[in-house]
Amino acid sequence: MFLKKVSAAILSLGFLTFALPALAQVTGDENTGFHMRVVSRSTQAVDYHHKGSTRVDIQGSDLMPAIKGEAKIEGRPNGVKIVAHIDHLGSPHSFGLAYLTYVLWAITPEGRARNLGVLVERDGKSTLETSTDLQAFALIVTAEPYFAVTQPSDLVVAQNVIRRDTKGGVEPVEVKYELISRETYNAQVQPVNELAPIQ
Repeated sequence: MFLKKVSAAILSLGFLTFALPALAQVTGDENTGFHMRVVSRSTQAVDYHHKGSTRVDIQGSDLMPAIKGEAKIEGRPNGVKIVAHIDHLGSPHSFGLAYLTYVLWAITPEGRARNLGVLVERDGKSTLETSTDLQAFALIVTAEPYFAVTQPSDLVVAQNVIRRDTKGGVEPVEVKYELISRETYNAQVQPVNELAPIQ
């Protein structure tokens, strides 16, 4: 299912407030067990077309409220450089056996998600240096079954928060996008109750 895109006029805005997870509806094929959720929750995007650098905070969601961090974003002629530092990441296994890692995403005002890279957790901390050709986006972190996923799960553990010194202006925009439901991944993995004998 493809979602309707927000008008291209919003691209001229500085900061864009749009949606993140608070369940709305479930769609999918009952025969395949694959479900997508359309979700809505408030966050803010920034237009990084300017040259120079700025910062946003990274704050944990209700799933992992202890998460703290920041991302330095630098606008360049050939794209945007992102350096994210995140602390107090818990184990992704806490959400189920299927979840092995965390992924940093850029979400555009139109609702498109771009995988920016895997956050390798060491002693609860992670640093990721990456880049994108997107100009306006929000940052979110999700728990995922593997690093190369192309659609975020509904386990959003953190998102960006605009700071007072973040450059730009603010404007509210409602955006919805698709997330893969937690039940879809957990249904693929069952706990091992006993070890099979070696033949």
